[in-house]
Amino acid sequence: MPQYTSSFRNNIRRERITDNTFTKTVTVNVADYGTITSGYESNGTVFKRAYSDVINSIYDPNVIINLVVPAGDYYFQGTADPNQYLVLDPPQGGQIKIVGANRIGTRPTSTTLASQTKSQNYNTLANHYPTRFHFSNNGIYFKSKFGGTYGVGGFSNIAFFGTWNGSPGNQVASPSVDSRGISGDLRLEYCAIHGFNGPSGNSTGILADTCFINSYSVIISDCGRGIQASTGGSFVSYSANVDSDRDIITNISEHGLLAFGNGSIRLGDGAHIRDTGTYGAYAFDCSSITVRNSSFSGNGAGSIYVYPGTNSIIHTTTAY
Repeated sequence: MPQYTSSFRNNIRRERITDNTFTKTVTVNVADYGTITSGYESNGTVFKRAYSDVINSIYDPNVIINLVVPAGDYYFQGTADPNQYLVLDPPQGGQIKIVGANRIGTRPTSTTLASQTKSQNYNTLANHYPTRFHFSNNGIYFKSKFGGTYGVGGFSNIAFFGTWNGSPGNQVASPSVDSRGISGDLRLEYCAIHGFNGPSGNSTGILADTCFINSYSVIISDCGRGIQASTGGSFVSYSANVDSDRDIITNISEHGLLAFGNGSIRLGDGAHIRDTGTYGAYAFDCSSITVRNSSFSGNGAGSIYVYPGTNSIIHTTTAY
């Protein structure tokens, strides 16, 4: 079973906003719980301390909690098992949004990321995302349950880096154990998932297995699979307003998009899928994938496959 960061709520407090304003927000800064330094392991400890304090409060349903994570490298020790995540299970997780520092410069393009090595892509993404979470193996399972009024629980402006090998930027070139990046019931905004790969297709950047994930403007690079929806799970990415915010899935060892077991994937219009080892999109076992107006190119990415006789479908045009 996954190891939970916190299992109980102690010293419970109640946070509420009593005025009549429409936006009701409580902001908590991780920096108030310890100094964020070059010590990436201690930074991870400071984050956990702040997170634990946040979930020990009870919030009115109309309150949004922004847990602000300053620029820096945060390391979270993991277990060499693709089913073992760092589990964040806030009781009112649908109201808690973990927000990184503002991104720097121009967002990397799919063309740039597809032309670079895993190590080069790490540097490119690390320069764009000042708040960086590092994992030796799996990333985070976030159980938001989409509670509260807004259902915003999840992450914004954070890059998640897998296959840690002792220090930021030093990633295992060919890991011997599979790893997975992000899973659970949550929302991702302007996030990147990089380097969650391993010896088989069980490595996945975003895994929607028996859960629901929605997103806006995500980058997935150098992972075993890009996005997987399975066992009734669903992934939905909302259409970006500008081309520079389109979803990017690139440098994938196996399938860019994989849906099975009544899984469902729907990308926002115009996603860029580049260089996948096998299929750009693959659906079977009563599942569906929608990739409206998306751009497929490079090794394997242009291959779209529905396993015959499985009542599955892949949409590739503006029609449903």
